[in-house]
Amino acid sequence: MAATPHTPECAARHPFRPLHEGRLVFPDFDVQDVQPYIDWRLLYDEYGAEAGSDRALQLHERATALLKHIAEQRLLKLQAVIGIYAVRPEGDNLLLTDTRGHTTRLSSCGALGSRLSPSGDYMGCYAVTAGIGRRELCAKYAIEEDDSSSELTAALSRLLTRAFAEALHTFVRREMWGYAADERLTPRQIADREYRGERIDIGTPSLPDPALRDALHGLLAVGLTTEMQLDAAHNPSPEESLYGVMLADRR
Repeated sequence: MAATPHTPECAARHPFRPLHEGRLVFPDFDVQDVQPYIDWRLLYDEYGAEAGSDRALQLHERATALLKHIAEQRLLKLQAVIGIYAVRPEGDNLLLTDTRGHTTRLSSCGALGSRLSPSGDYMGCYAVTAGIGRRELCAKYAIEEDDSSSELTAALSRLLTRAFAEALHTFVRREMWGYAADERLTPRQIADREYRGERIDIGTPSLPDPALRDALHGLLAVGLTTEMQLDAAHNPSPEESLYGVMLADRR
């Protein structure tokens, strides 16, 4: 197997040792703590509404009212597992080792290994969802023939899941890993990914292989600690769930 090429810049940097290695489970995160991280532009784009237009303002009003109802009645449950592990590149694979010495292989990671120190580094992993209860709530609206609320609920669930991922990544950067402990970014700057480090969802161009979700699902013990599951084709349930990895900025 060919060795992963490493840039001189990467090889010269020393990995930032995390303040807290291992895994954290969030079984029921508060919607209100995630709401500041919502990028409403994604909702406007989904509905074809131009930001700042009357249609976008009306959509935002409807969405925030529905979100308030969801939060007050606890109609959606937000769950996640995150972890930081020692990692070593091996060809286009990555070998992650937990605090007990157990190793998990992430296969077909392409050039991701070239952004890690060849002598050993650290990587964050996550599985997040805001979709627990979404199916039941949409079914309720369908029975009531309220297709508009059903559609908006599904959109909000996707939006909340992305916001939840950003909220947890912020916690990792500032507190769990600690390489950006002095970070002071606005929610808009976070949505625009102006932070140090990187969060990469599985299924995006950098990590296109959906089978990687299985490795993270096992490493993080997602099925044992949350209601998230994967089917035989590596598709998550709830379907808006996100799996991925986090890289530190070693500046």
